[in-house]
Amino acid sequence: SYEVVFNQKYQRITGSVELGRIRVSLRDAQVRGSEIRFTLVDLDGVRREFSGRVVGKRMTGTMTPDNGPARPFRAYW
Repeated sequence: SYEVVFNQKYQRITGSVELGRIRVSLRDAQVRGSEIRFTLVDLDGVRREFSGRVVGKRMTGTMTPDNGPARPFRAYW
């Protein structure tokens, strides 16, 4: 699991994720209406692309690593 911090100003988002003791910036973060997408590179160098929808305090979608099949993800806050 990941702890992601987002910062949003209008349609522009930035953020970071905590991977163990290291915090890395999100890449290619975008939001358009309720749709969101962002990429992170984990400690093993695996690029993981997240895309989904935000509804209320819930985010659901798919996470596609560059070394395997897409998997569903969900987040709450």
